Amino acid sequence: MNGVMNKDTVFFNGLEIPDQTINEIKSEEDGGGVLEDASFQGIVGLAFAGIAEPGDITILDNIK
Repeated sequence: MNGVMNKDTVFFNGLEIPDQTINEIKSEEDGGGVLEDASFQGIVGLAFAGIAEPGDITILDNIK
């Protein structure tokens, strides 16, 4: 998978989570086309802060 990291407002089960880091998928290699017909354009990791990308606030820590 190739893409870029961005920030956006994420809506999750009625919660509005501003400035959340997301990974936008630009192309999929060797994935068998799994995401080709998906109804979304990015993914949000569920990592704990200790194993997340340095400087990123995880969605679990960003939910207010």
